[in-house]
Amino acid sequence: MTIITFADILKQYSIETWHKILNHRFVIELSKDILPINNFLFYIKKGYYFLEEFSKFLQSAKQKTANDKMKEYLDSLYLSTVNFEMEMQRQILDNSSAVLSSSSSSPNTNTTAKHNIIPSKTTLNYTSYLIHISSSGTFTEIVSVMAPCPWTYLEIA
Repeated sequence: MTIITFADILKQYSIETWHKILNHRFVIELSKDILPINNFLFYIKKGYYFLEEFSKFLQSAKQKTANDKMKEYLDSLYLSTVNFEMEMQRQILDNSSAVLSSSSSSPNTNTTAKHNIIPSKTTLNYTSYLIHISSSGTFTEIVSVMAPCPWTYLEIA
């Protein structure tokens, strides 16, 4: 007997978007090891911007719950985002500055400013929505808008 979860139902309601994500050029080319380095760096930049905003979202979300275990989870997710994901992407960007045409020669330590990262419209819309919900929404709404990110990461991985 197969159990249908709430997540399965949500996925079916957005299956077209789900397929677009899983069949995105970046995912396909990366999985086939044919993604050109400039394209890889382009996506790393966009990812870094997203993670900067997502880490702010996590900090704000943590303030919306009284549940200590959830606070610990959000804090661990925040620390993992900042200390692992963002650090790894920052190192890639810093070590690839010769390849990046938009690198700045200034000694700025802010990766976004240093690498002139401009978010795509989709990234800007999603991160703006995350920040809006984290400041004005309920904790349930916060978890709901956050869920697609780790769900797709897990599926892609």
